[in-house]
Amino acid sequence: MKALIEAELHEGNLGLDPACATVFHQKGYRSLQRGSDIVVDLAIELRMKGASDPYLVWVWECKGYTHPVRVDDIEEFHAKLQQIGADRTKGTVVTRSTFQKSAVRFAKANGIGLARAVPGTGLDHVMYHGLPPTQEELAAGLIAGESPDGGAEFYGLCLDGRFTGDFAEFLESGLPPEMVSEE
Repeated sequence: MKALIEAELHEGNLGLDPACATVFHQKGYRSLQRGSDIVVDLAIELRMKGASDPYLVWVWECKGYTHPVRVDDIEEFHAKLQQIGADRTKGTVVTRSTFQKSAVRFAKANGIGLARAVPGTGLDHVMYHGLPPTQEELAAGLIAGESPDGGAEFYGLCLDGRFTGDFAEFLESGLPPEMVSEE
């Protein structure tokens, strides 16, 4: 996942200036509540040029489950985001499995992105067969693992509550408006 995000960043596909964004793997962030670091799977730190501290940390949690991601996992991730810095974090949970309906509801209510990559495919492209999937079909792909005819190779819940089959759109949903490319 880190290599994919770095490639997308450096190719300009994320709408970010690579000079202002850094991707980290297994980085620790201090939790005052714990008195120790919370180590995250993946993080993208965005900094203004010349600044030492990031103004936004986009935390990615990767779940290698063979069963649906439970609401408890999303609640725990939400608590970690709050401890890392509620006002400067965004979060996304990625799995090759599916999500429980209650996990999707909780994530949507708390602005947490969800992504499901269909095994054997990359996250950086979407292939449609006929019409693009509906919101209901994308939700079914994320929750139940159903890939309807015309389904996507990637399923995500954007931070604004929309379902998408487009990885680039999914990534851009977590960025501040001023960081999204107008192209």
